[in-house]
Amino acid sequence: ITVLIVIISIGVNIKSLASILSVIIGFSITFFINDIFFSLTNISGYSSDNITLISFYLQKNDINNGLITNLSNLVSISIILGSLGVIIDSAVDCSSVTYQLFQMDRKIKLKDLFKRGFNVGGDILAAMIDTLIYIYVGGQLTFLLILPNFNIPIDIMLNYESITIEILRSLIGT
Repeated sequence: ITVLIVIISIGVNIKSLASILSVIIGFSITFFINDIFFSLTNISGYSSDNITLISFYLQKNDINNGLITNLSNLVSISIILGSLGVIIDSAVDCSSVTYQLFQMDRKIKLKDLFKRGFNVGGDILAAMIDTLIYIYVGGQLTFLLILPNFNIPIDIMLNYESITIEILRSLIGT
């Protein structure tokens, strides 16, 4: 799907090739980081409302066709899919800017082109990370406003699965 979207949006050219390769590399890195974080945590998946609803429906209707055997995997996949939008956006933006820099000065050294591309990419990612963190905090705002009233120690609070998942979304997504 991603390849088709990039090709339809940009066309078949060097920018789309660079974007697609960047997406593949970014997705691979995100998948690897996601795998590490999920192996270090004990996420059951039951803290997500949608996943709990699906599990309840399957149990109520005695459906066990093997599609959903590990709810933790569903949470993991949802984080990876959420990150994919950031990866695609950043890859296309960086490819486009780098291509435009090359069009302005075809004699530019490859080293300088990469340096400028990475500088722009860093700015794009900084803005994207900021946006994602606000989205994740906004999604948990009610919980975050109420939580301090319970005087729960930070080490216990960080062990709540819903908080852990949001932290993972922020770390993996960015």
